[in-house]
Amino acid sequence: MINLLLGKAPQLEYRPTIGLNFGQKMIKSMLGEHELNLWDFGGQKNFWPMYNSYLLNTKLCIVVTDSTPTGVLKTKMIIDWLNKRDENGGDKMKIVALANKQDLSGVMTAERVANVLRCPTYPVVAIDPLHRENVIEILKTNIEQVVKVE
Repeated sequence: MINLLLGKAPQLEYRPTIGLNFGQKMIKSMLGEHELNLWDFGGQKNFWPMYNSYLLNTKLCIVVTDSTPTGVLKTKMIIDWLNKRDENGGDKMKIVALANKQDLSGVMTAERVANVLRCPTYPVVAIDPLHRENVIEILKTNIEQVVKVE
């Protein structure tokens, strides 16, 4: 997803994230210019404690999930953990999901993913450059909502 947002060639071969990848992107919206710190964390449970350091003062968290039933259930555990973190004094942040790999057969629709994750969810294909502008618009919309609330 970071490659897509930064306009780089996407990785066509699936490789799970080990540790984290990082990128920065400036997004212009009707409310001004916003610097986004893009963190691609490994979703494995042993990485979860690292999230606290990186999510400090975060107002918007975009979670990318594989749209397979197994991927969505793993992402649900992460979102539940993030929500408990908020309830236990962590920074309150809006969580939005991107239901990735919508181009594959047998995956869950974004609507079904949203029903499981219980957060706003948008369909995407992270390896398709044609989806780049769509993802940027999703980011702008959600940034504007978060900024207006502050």
